[in-house]
Amino acid sequence: MRIKRSLRTHLLMFFILMVLICLVLTPWGISIIMGSEFDVYIKDRATQEQKEIVDALRDIYIAEGGWNLLRVNDVTKQVLRGSIVSVALSDKTGGVIWSARRRGTQIISWQRRSLSYTQINADYPDNNSHNSTNRQTLPVIVNGTEVGILEFESMQLPEGVEAEFLKRFHSYMYITVIGMLILAGGLSFVVANGISRPVLKAASRAKEISGGGYHNSEGKQSTSVIEIENLANSLESLARSLEGQETLRKRLMSDVAHELRTPVSIIKAQVEAIADGVLPAEQANFATCVKEADRLTKLIANVENLTHIEGDSLVLKKEQCDISTMLTDLASSFALLFHEAAIKLEQNIAQGLYANADGDKIKQVFDNLLSNALRYTDSGGTVELSAQREIRNNKEVIVTKVKDTGIGIPEDDLPNIFNRFYRADISRARDTGGRGLGLSIAKAIVSAHGGAISAENNSNQPGSTFTVVLT
Repeated sequence: MRIKRSLRTHLLMFFILMVLICLVLTPWGISIIMGSEFDVYIKDRATQEQKEIVDALRDIYIAEGGWNLLRVNDVTKQVLRGSIVSVALSDKTGGVIWSARRRGTQIISWQRRSLSYTQINADYPDNNSHNSTNRQTLPVIVNGTEVGILEFESMQLPEGVEAEFLKRFHSYMYITVIGMLILAGGLSFVVANGISRPVLKAASRAKEISGGGYHNSEGKQSTSVIEIENLANSLESLARSLEGQETLRKRLMSDVAHELRTPVSIIKAQVEAIADGVLPAEQANFATCVKEADRLTKLIANVENLTHIEGDSLVLKKEQCDISTMLTDLASSFALLFHEAAIKLEQNIAQGLYANADGDKIKQVFDNLLSNALRYTDSGGTVELSAQREIRNNKEVIVTKVKDTGIGIPEDDLPNIFNRFYRADISRARDTGGRGLGLSIAKAIVSAHGGAISAENNSNQPGSTFTVVLT
């Protein structure tokens, strides 16, 4: 079973793990590098000290014309330091004529002509047996002639001041690591808490939205993390969208109920009146029932049509469609209606506009737009039908516009006019305002063709403009 933890716990564990890795690897690497460099330093220093002893003894030999062991002893006491723990001077035959050994800060010297270096070690056992040593032999040359051999014994590991330095260095490093670990743990907790708190608030806000709490009573939460701020903004945008959809849903149910109630009530009243003998069973009275039944049938057909178009079952019979000819013919069919309404219908349709589309359904879109323009434009107004080829987003498209000088659309209603059963003026009579399904159907058809439909109010004159873009 997978253990689940909070975001804060995950972040805290991750930060602490990273800190531990860094604080372990870094001191370990520094310790290795420090030890390696210190070994090089000790070896270089021992080599330098050995050369100093060789030079000093050579100068003594030159000055005295031979080995003055008292002066050798005095000079060696001054230069025997650092990692060198012993030095022995032998003649050409290998016999030791002088040696000195350091024990801590004390130097022991003596003279023996027949004592081998092994015997020296036996007489003076190494008090630094825990440290390994190196032995090196250097000749003493005067005027090109070897006058003696110096054999040195040097420690590989530092002692004294160097050892104390390394000890203090590692102690300070361990103390620093512990301090950094405590500091990093505190900072990790602060950072993890700072990231998790807004996320938890966002989750709580999402739960509140799912329960219908679209208004944020706590206000916008403050955070310095861009991604979390975008998440919070997206949630509030979702809340506003859901609130709008909820309002539309309630309005839709109300409109549908009203649309169905009116003809049903009329039919019921007519039938009851005829049954009660209030109205005679004549053709005129039955005609009213038939008219309202037809109204119900059209409403149901429109809903079915919209559901079919918006569903997955919509099948488009696409072919090379002459948009120019279609719009010209459609304008001609509307010409008499516009003339009777005393509305001027202008055409600005470019020739040779072709699109791969379902001609019948696209014609239904423009038929609806011209019908709306005719319905909402007063006598003396103008409706312009235009179609041109344009380049948008580096792509050639057909842009068709229906522009009228009618009553326009309230700004608050513009985002919703393509929703089903939506009418900008809910108090408008149904025979004038329609049922609010035409634009929904038009949008569904255009979207199915991969196009776009939009509406806007005219900026310099009354009325509105509907734009359809087809590829």
